[in-house]
Amino acid sequence: MKIIRYVLFACSFSLILPIYGQSPAFKKRIPLLGQPGTWNEVILNDSVLSEVNIRMSDIRIWGHSPDGDTIEAPFLIRHFPSNREAENYEFTLLNKGLTEGKHTFTFKLNEAAEYNQVNLDILNANFDWKVKVEGSLDQHSWTQLVDNYRIVGFDFKDLSVGNDTDVEYPPYRFTKLVFPLTNFPYLRISMSGVAAPQLGKATISKIKFNPAVYDDIKAESLIFPDSKNKKETVIEIPLPSRIPVNYLKLKFSDTVDFIRNASIFYLSDSVQTENGWIRNYRAIDEMFVSSFEENEFEFSGVFTSLIRVVIHNQDNLPLELSSVKLRKYRYQVIFRAAGEGLAYYLYYGSENAFSPQYDIVNFEEKISKTPVKLELGTPESIYKKKKRIAPLFDNPFLMWGLLGVVALLLGFFTIKMLKGTD
Repeated sequence: MKIIRYVLFACSFSLILPIYGQSPAFKKRIPLLGQPGTWNEVILNDSVLSEVNIRMSDIRIWGHSPDGDTIEAPFLIRHFPSNREAENYEFTLLNKGLTEGKHTFTFKLNEAAEYNQVNLDILNANFDWKVKVEGSLDQHSWTQLVDNYRIVGFDFKDLSVGNDTDVEYPPYRFTKLVFPLTNFPYLRISMSGVAAPQLGKATISKIKFNPAVYDDIKAESLIFPDSKNKKETVIEIPLPSRIPVNYLKLKFSDTVDFIRNASIFYLSDSVQTENGWIRNYRAIDEMFVSSFEENEFEFSGVFTSLIRVVIHNQDNLPLELSSVKLRKYRYQVIFRAAGEGLAYYLYYGSENAFSPQYDIVNFEEKISKTPVKLELGTPESIYKKKKRIAPLFDNPFLMWGLLGVVALLLGFFTIKMLKGTD
């Protein structure tokens, strides 16, 4: 019986051997130009980003010596999203009332602090008010920080005009007051409106905003596909290639106020059928576009060749789009030189490559803050199609011959076992 097991094992091994013989093949490499230092920096361009896999797990840095040796250099891939740091302060609401036709709230900070933002939680369903913010040292003399600051809120389910009852839209709030950094211990906020404001709570904060580091994306001409649903405006933004996208800004030329619910999608893949190409889209974000804000949106990177925006107009006229801006994070490769006298290349382009594991991910604080900047050279195609190793069973004569041997062995040992039981 052991012989039979050996034969069957040999048959199985002949089938799986070609699978385990495969290894990741990189399609291209780019020479890194410049004089390398101990720590080096390379910025990935669109040419590289358009051909790496969506995990960016197929990037490698290899150094080649004059005598033909190849050494792998450890590296990190970095990008720079925006970062908002908020420090909130406790305060006491001293009083609220009606002064000269304005509803006024006076706050006293519980400790000395610098701040530049107040976020109001207004419980009223619908409002459109002008706000004045003042600071004081003693509540007698007041210094104006900002005036005619507009805050608005709309609860769409309570609106009888222009509301599509089949669709539920989330409420819209724009109640964040931003002003220059100040340290007044007393803060007075005055609102002019018909209805009395219902203040749920307020947050006084010092906001430190670190903007993202972007590179602009040159988009192709905008496309406005014909939509059967006239209550929607569809905007398609083709890109020059499949690259990561992290930022979208929409600018409208409308001069009247507006608030519209909108959705952002990206093209994930396309399938060709007998009736033509079918595009598959995936959602990125749900948001509002309005006349009160900048209409700029930051999101995690998606690799795509087309961005699609759908604006829900309800019963309103479509908005007039004047411009669109797309950006991507700046992707930086930081690597440590693997030796002197090496010519370094960046390799990329392999779907089945795994992300490398390097020790430097645990010691980022030791990476130089001023790495040597190297430039990308001209891409070189290095992919060679591997010759397929045919499995043993691809040959019908060998397959039937092997099956015949197995049958003979089974018959032989069966007869032998039967004789042994006589």
